[in-house]
Amino acid sequence: MIAFFKKLLGFKYRLAILVPYRDREAHLAEFIPYMKEFLPKRHPNLIFQIYIIEQTPEKLFNRGKLMNIGYTIAKENCDYICFHDVDMLPEDSSCNYSYSSHPTQLATYLDRWGYREVLGSWVVQKSYWGGVTIIPNDCYQIANGFSNDYWGWGPEDKDLHDRCIKQGLTFKRRLGRYRCLDHKRTDKASPSVRKNADLLQTRLHGDICKEGLSNLEYTVLEEKTLEPDVFFITVDL
Repeated sequence: MIAFFKKLLGFKYRLAILVPYRDREAHLAEFIPYMKEFLPKRHPNLIFQIYIIEQTPEKLFNRGKLMNIGYTIAKENCDYICFHDVDMLPEDSSCNYSYSSHPTQLATYLDRWGYREVLGSWVVQKSYWGGVTIIPNDCYQIANGFSNDYWGWGPEDKDLHDRCIKQGLTFKRRLGRYRCLDHKRTDKASPSVRKNADLLQTRLHGDICKEGLSNLEYTVLEEKTLEPDVFFITVDL
């Protein structure tokens, strides 16, 4: 209801796009100009900034913790945030970045999956919560953000989805079509993948929201402005 009246009064929501990053120079070189051209065309009145959150190389990649850091840095300058993988580019008007008062998945149809709704026994529209997601600041606070505990490739996006449901938040979906840039995929048989899958199952039977934003620790090593409204921040986890 509040969002409806804000829209009626011409309120302009501010979006922070948070990009977890490490060793993807070619992808980043394509992502930034693409998004800066796409978003003004699709949403001419949208106020947005892009935050690239780079992790130092010593540890396994931790996407969820990088998103918590990005939110902590950007939250005073935005009303809602978008978690956006650097290798995913919106294709057309189906990719809707406008404000939602609910956590909302944007990337549903991917070219690397042939834009299919079903992959084997896996129903994409019911199961996939990664890639590109928007969430208002207040909902992210209620969910206590992402988990900080998934190191390496893992189900941190499913964990966030389940946190939202646990806290009584409605998780919605928009049917966006996205092009995926080529890169080496993680070996899903690796020890870290198995460990993270076990961690998720443990969390589902306990207090899944007990850690996240509330116990976040990190060190900012460098902050750079790449161009107006594009910020590159290197952090040590």
